[in-house]
Amino acid sequence: MATALHPSKTLLVVLAIGLLCGTVPLFVGTPQQDDCQYQATAFDPETEANVLAHRSDDVTNLSYYDDTNRTRRLVRRATNGEAVTFATNDSELSGLPHENEHAVYRGEYYRLNVTERDETATLRLEPRSADAFVSDLAVEYESARPSVQRVVDRGNGTVSAANASAPIGFGGGVPSVVEKDGTYYVVEPTNELAVIARFLLGMAWLMVGQTLVWLAGGYLGAGLGVYAVQVARGRRRALTARSVAVVVALVAVASGVGTAVWQVTVAGATWGGGEALLLSAVMAAPSAVALALLLGVGVALRRRSSDTELVTAGALVVGAVLVGAAVDAAMAGSVFLFVSTAVIDTVTTTVFGLPLAALGYVHADAKPAGSA
Repeated sequence: MATALHPSKTLLVVLAIGLLCGTVPLFVGTPQQDDCQYQATAFDPETEANVLAHRSDDVTNLSYYDDTNRTRRLVRRATNGEAVTFATNDSELSGLPHENEHAVYRGEYYRLNVTERDETATLRLEPRSADAFVSDLAVEYESARPSVQRVVDRGNGTVSAANASAPIGFGGGVPSVVEKDGTYYVVEPTNELAVIARFLLGMAWLMVGQTLVWLAGGYLGAGLGVYAVQVARGRRRALTARSVAVVVALVAVASGVGTAVWQVTVAGATWGGGEALLLSAVMAAPSAVALALLLGVGVALRRRSSDTELVTAGALVVGAVLVGAAVDAAMAGSVFLFVSTAVIDTVTTTVFGLPLAALGYVHADAKPAGSA
């Protein structure tokens, strides 16, 4: 392996991959999305609650839970003011905790509240007046974008995804209810599948972009860090366990900065949202660190001073992967996400970390462990 890889060429390859991964999401931006057709239907909130329930994605239609006598009785008990409990793994009611709080049942308006504790969920339905209910949802005609106004005026029309205030999402920034001169209109896509396809395309691009930013931070940070160690020590093969730790710290910083820049330039975040950007950077750091720690595996393989050094390097990689999975699971509140993320991250870190392991191998200081 030592004769097959040249230190300078390996370093250039790693830097080139990192630069490519970093520039693609910034210059490509979000994928172009087709415009969507919408239609507007006038309704009377006092007498036509079911129109809103069937046509608005922002309203939970509790009639869908009328399929069986058991679920129907539970929902009716909740409408009578009773706090109804059910198992969180109940196949017929498991969707309730994820429903919108604005709910309609048999022509009446409610605020839906589902709390979960251990393996039990509690459903409560608070009756609401028609005026209060639609006021929470409605956007004034004058505040809507011109394309949405045209839909209301004509009954149907095209809303451009490129001009939407929230281009990635089911609704694309289109309000579900618009109020004009005292009349309420429910606005909905004529082709729900097209909107879902746009949402999936946006989410797929977000995942690809996050992966590229992760690789850019790992490869560029590691490459520049290794070069800095070379300059500091005055020779090519200069990596030790101690210097790898410094490079890993550099990668963590590079990953955080790259994530923040990508969030602002591509994902629609703003620099004013400092806490959200900081959180994104912190969540990205463990995965980038796990990737960079493959340098240590390469160094341990080259030095061959002891099995302990190699085992320690591998254990650190696994530990960083598990920390990243734990952070994601904690944010989502899902134990399953921890397991799935750990498995996926282990595979991706191993595959994409091979160039960094090679970089560590060819730049390793072959002196015995313990020399700086």
